[in-house]
Amino acid sequence: MLEQLRRYWKLILGGAAALAVVVTFVVANSGSDEPAPSADATPTTSPAAGESVAPPTPSDSGAGDGAPVEPASRNPLTGQPLDSPSFQQVVAVRVGNGDSERPQTGLGQAGLVVETLLEGGETRFVAFYFGEQPTVVGPVRSLRPVDAAIVAPFEPLFVFSGGQDFVYRLVRAAAIDVIDEGDTQALRRTDGVPPHNLVFDFAAGMSRATGGPPAVDPIPVGGEWSATGESADTIGFTLGTRFIEYSYDEDLGYVRRQDGADFDVIGDDGPEPFVRDTVVIQFVAERSAGYSDAAGAEVPDFDVVGFGAALAFHRGEMVELTWRRGAQGSGTLLFSVDGAAFDLPTGRIIIDLLPVGTQVTFE
Repeated sequence: MLEQLRRYWKLILGGAAALAVVVTFVVANSGSDEPAPSADATPTTSPAAGESVAPPTPSDSGAGDGAPVEPASRNPLTGQPLDSPSFQQVVAVRVGNGDSERPQTGLGQAGLVVETLLEGGETRFVAFYFGEQPTVVGPVRSLRPVDAAIVAPFEPLFVFSGGQDFVYRLVRAAAIDVIDEGDTQALRRTDGVPPHNLVFDFAAGMSRATGGPPAVDPIPVGGEWSATGESADTIGFTLGTRFIEYSYDEDLGYVRRQDGADFDVIGDDGPEPFVRDTVVIQFVAERSAGYSDAAGAEVPDFDVVGFGAALAFHRGEMVELTWRRGAQGSGTLLFSVDGAAFDLPTGRIIIDLLPVGTQVTFE
């Protein structure tokens, strides 16, 4: 039993790593802000800087089996019922979180945010939108090796600024529609220093969203919170070089702080705190992506297909869960400690992907 005050929670799975299919790829530098491969990597042909990579067609992706697209009756990101059935496509945007990239624009309007660790200790977000659309989202940054696996179940229009050639191939293989920096109408530069000043213009970009809602439930969301878990008004953990905190406010939800400072974002009406109704900690196995950045830091990859432990925080409470995912195109399932299927409560969510063994404190 966890202590009543300032509990200390640490997960060690020992030798039980998450299930994953590991494929070896030859890595090349695409000319974007993606880290350069190590010196012994074999060069291959990459998209030119700024070149947009066309999404795969049904004939080369295995999609397009003629099955009719079913409209969504609820928001697949938040579980909230829709006023009318929607054929809209999810939009996913890779958003930076470096010191020169804050405050981010449009991040607060995302229904779901996934945070991942980068080389060098930085973190970065994948922000998902369905229905609510900010004017712009940014700064838009490059792909990382785990991205195809993260976004595949959402079948989104995926917005990013470039990436390694083999990462493009992973995205193409998953039949994901993309907008890259070659689309100068949907992606444009603002004041600031490149590559930290690229933003996605929603009004211009939505005409590229020709797909529909996801065919599977990417995450189990839309349930009622009836947990009687441990008290958790504050949450804290270190991810890379960042110390991240969430403090529960009855009127707002979980308010994020980073490195001891407020973590405000820019909404359509100006600065606002970054707030989530539910915080999910998903423990994932970390491994090397097979190359290093220019400073010699190894680029990480994470097993988001497989199984592991998780924590869910809502309304000042925590429950322990397990997660399972059988394939890249499948949604993630959650289970309570007694093995029953668990749905996250309706509302805005952030999922922090933490390497197995990361320490999480809460009280």
